[in-house]
Amino acid sequence: MSDLEEEMKKLEEEMAIKGAKVEVSEPPTEPDFSDIEKALEDREKQLEEEPEFISPEEEITRRKKKRKIVLIVVIILFLIAAGAGGYIAYRILGPSTEMADLGSFFNMADDEIAIVIDTKLSDKKGKIIDGNKYIPEAIASSYMDPRIYVDTEEKLLSYATEEGVTDYQAGAETDGIKPLVESGGEFYVALSFISRGAICDYTEFDSPNRIAIFYDRTKRYSTQIVNTETYVRTGPGIKYPYVKILSEGEQVFSDESRKDENEFKSVMTEDGFPGYIPFSSIDRTDQNTHVFSKEPVSFTQRSFGSQVRLGWHYVGDANQTSLPVNMGVADSINVLSPTWITLKNNKGGIESCANKTYADSVHDAGLALWPTVRDFPNEKLKHVKLLGSATSRRRLIKKIMKEAKTYGFDGINIDFERVKSEAAKAYLQFLRELCIECHAADIILSSDNYPIREYNLYYNPEEQGRIVDYVFFMAYDEHYAGSEEAGSVSSLLYVQDAIAKALQRLPDERVAIGLPFYTRLWLEKKKGDGFELSSEVMTMGQAEEWIWSHGIEPKWDDATGQAYAEYKQNKKKTYRIWLENEKSLKLKLEEIKKQDIAGVGFWSMGSERAITWETIRDVLGK
Repeated sequence: MSDLEEEMKKLEEEMAIKGAKVEVSEPPTEPDFSDIEKALEDREKQLEEEPEFISPEEEITRRKKKRKIVLIVVIILFLIAAGAGGYIAYRILGPSTEMADLGSFFNMADDEIAIVIDTKLSDKKGKIIDGNKYIPEAIASSYMDPRIYVDTEEKLLSYATEEGVTDYQAGAETDGIKPLVESGGEFYVALSFISRGAICDYTEFDSPNRIAIFYDRTKRYSTQIVNTETYVRTGPGIKYPYVKILSEGEQVFSDESRKDENEFKSVMTEDGFPGYIPFSSIDRTDQNTHVFSKEPVSFTQRSFGSQVRLGWHYVGDANQTSLPVNMGVADSINVLSPTWITLKNNKGGIESCANKTYADSVHDAGLALWPTVRDFPNEKLKHVKLLGSATSRRRLIKKIMKEAKTYGFDGINIDFERVKSEAAKAYLQFLRELCIECHAADIILSSDNYPIREYNLYYNPEEQGRIVDYVFFMAYDEHYAGSEEAGSVSSLLYVQDAIAKALQRLPDERVAIGLPFYTRLWLEKKKGDGFELSSEVMTMGQAEEWIWSHGIEPKWDDATGQAYAEYKQNKKKTYRIWLENEKSLKLKLEEIKKQDIAGVGFWSMGSERAITWETIRDVLGK
């Protein structure tokens, strides 16, 4: 093999080795042809300067050198081409190293603040006003400190603690800050003001300005740990620009609001960046709850001293001075709650049938008097207007407290069943301000609620449990007049569920359960291919009398913990009834005793039988 052939083989091997190292995992340097062009120009000049006449030996040597140079140039050009190909392949197939424009990504101006709530990016943004950070009042009061209440009509921020209520007018400066400002028709609360009593955990970040808030104390988060340095990208693919680079071992949260795509998982970083990471970079997935740095502040409970056993008494025109029937044997109750006060209008007016003779009789019987304040049956009542206005809300509280002083209330029971979601915060503020007045007058405050469901969570039972002394959950009307099918008014499972859900959100010393002394007789009338449903309320005695008058033998239903009966009057009419009697009531009372909750209430006095009190006494004692 000639010297030239050996040289060529050697260069070919080097070329193969170098070519095999072309990769697209890292961006190769863009090829620079300037050095090659200069080398060729220098070689041309060199050839021009060589003598015209050379010996044959020199000619052979010259030709060998020329071949070698040409070969080297070819090899260099090949390597450059391979490098250029790698560069082009990287640009086409390799991951993007471009960082996203974060201002555009968050769709925010320089004076705005992105807000992440429980790992979800909010569509609302904070603002920087006069160099201070401000949060939209809806977020401040809903997720950071529920004691913040903003009356948008009177442009007033009211903040209630056990010591009292402080008002801050929008735009007014206090202690060097403006707690409440109005900007662009929206209201904002100073973050420095929120920080004084915030019950959430929040962290501030910059570049861009953002705040990450944790509020939900019951939520479990799905978290991922990354196993390598990982780009968090704006979309589900490597060609999307990135917003953050995670280090190995960092944690991210699953973002269920967006779907996973293309082997990429939708996530939210701990510092508030939403994006996507490849599944291949996830080391493991965990389920965690956020560990909060502090507990919410509660008003000090004014305890009754023993288990509350309350009887609600419906008071109408005919019995305004008379105690309920069976009071002589109702020795297991210690609180009587007559329905004395009804909301009259949206300006804070009330209608009261409070009676001094009745009040004296209750106290003479050794019972506490906790009259009920109700928001029905007035169809024209608008809670947003009545409770949302500081003026009308405080007028209502003043009138209630005047009744309490006049008739010697030991407690007040609030039964507002028609509050809508838009008035929920105003309702809570009403409870706070009323509770402050009640405690100052040595009066216990309680509230009535439906059993907890997703659709009524805006009543915010947790916050109620931080305000009032006792929270009653009315474990009846499981099936009511407007139900689409016949069913039990209060099955055992319904009661158990009401207790369990209450104890998940409130301390047991503030939880009480309401039980029924009544049932419903259902009538199904065939109508075409379906049927028409109606019902009527019956007391325990009326229901039993109806059963026997129709010669029906009830059958025990383990599913509801009640006796069930039905009666077919003809081919078109069927009656159904789930009986509420001493046997079914005993099962419910045993559940209350087992869970050792703070109280029980009965709706309503006079619907029970005398023997019913023996059952209550046997289970709960006197």
